[in-house]
Formats: sequence, structure tokens, C-alpha cells
Amino acid sequence: MKLKKITTAVALLGLGAFVAAPAAFAADAQYYVGASVGQAKAKGFCTFSTAIGATSCDDKDTGFKFFGGYQFDKNWAVEATYMDMGDAIGTAVGGSATLKTTGWGLAGVGTMPVSDAFSVFGKLGFLRSEAKLNVTGNPEFKGAGSTANIGFGASYNFTKTVALRAEWERASKVTISDIGPPVVNYNVNTDFLSAGIVVKF
Repeated sequence: MKLKKITTAVALLGLGAFVAAPAAFAADAQYYVGASVGQAKAKGFCTFSTAIGATSCDDKDTGFKFFGGYQFDKNWAVEATYMDMGDAIGTAVGGSATLKTTGWGLAGVGTMPVSDAFSVFGKLGFLRSEAKLNVTGNPEFKGAGSTANIGFGASYNFTKTVALRAEWERASKVTISDIGPPVVNYNVNTDFLSAGIVVKF
């Protein structure tokens, strides 16, 4: 009789743990959306613009992004992003070259909590970037590229639903071509340093 009671108690405890585990997992799971603004730098663009005759170049501009994702637990999430990396401009007497880059991507995000409010994270995923290049006196060039999207950053929770997030990421890789023979291809990689707000629900 005593053994039966013990067996029943163990079975009930096991059932309770089985039911409680998904509930605890669900307590950490949540959707989130956010927006960030910062500085984008189109690395490699000034080499290209100089090659086609530009005498000055500015490869930095203000960029922004919107993102949203699903946090499975305190350590893992999946996130979709849309980015606008601004314009890089090369200028010369009588003309200019302007490169505008946008992109969208999907990445996995790994988070390591440092305290209840502060955490650090890294991301790795896929990015599809698109570029429009306008050079005075030439047809518009449109290019696209796919590459790995990598980044790292930190976040601070003001409340359970609102957080501040800062991050660096390698946002795009686009190949553009020199104009006129000989044709030379240049890879433009855009680094994006940004800060923004995250809302969880």
C-alpha cells in the first residue's frame, strides 16, 4: 500500500513537471518588433568612384532599419529585417555617382543575459541586398547580391516590454561594375552601426 502511494506520488510529480515545462518555455517566448537608426558605411565604393573619375567621395550616410522576430526562450530567436543603408556619393566636376543600397534578411539570434536588464547577442543569417547606381550621363545600374548577415550587439530592458538595442552588423555585399572597357567589378560591403527601440508583446 505504501509502495503504491509512493508510486502514485512520483507519477503525479512527473506529470506536473511535464505540464510545467512547456508553460515555463512559453513564459519566455514572445514576439517583438523594433526600429533603429545609425550610420552606414559603403566600404569599397570610394575605390569604385575614384576609378570612374570622382575627385571626392563620401561613403557614409544615415541609415535605418525595421525588424521583427520571435524569441523562443531567453537565449534563441529568429529575426527578419528590412534595411535602408542610405546613399554613398562620389563627385567630380560636372557629374556624380550615387549608390543607394537596401536589403532584407532573415537571421538567427543568440542572446546571453548578463543581468536581469542587460544582455549581449550575436546574429547570423541570410541577407539579400539591392543597389541602384546613378552616374551622370549613364543609364541607371541595378544590382543585387546575397551573402551572410553577421552582427553583434547589446540590449537593455527598461521594462518587460521595452528595450534599447545597439548593434553592429555587416549589412550587405553588392558587386558593381566599372563603366566602359575594361569592365572591372568592385565589391561594396556596408557596415551598419545603429541604435533603436524594441517592443515585446
